[in-house]
Amino acid sequence: MLLSVVDAAAGERVKVGERGQVIVSHVSKSMLIPNNAERDTAVRVRPTGDHAGDAVADVAPVAAVKGETVIEGVY
Repeated sequence: MLLSVVDAAAGERVKVGERGQVIVSHVSKSMLIPNNAERDTAVRVRPTGDHAGDAVADVAPVAAVKGETVIEGVY
């Protein structure tokens, strides 16, 4: 799984230390789900070592999706 933190409006990766929407790509032998926009925002952190993708911190839900307020809960 690879994480990216992007500016949702521009679709571009945010700078390290900035908040953006979390994008998850799952790549394995049995599944390929590229660029799946999550209902979460996070602060982009530089990963340690030679890991691909972004590391994240301070994860929180987005405020709204398509104009609808996001309510946290089990889904």
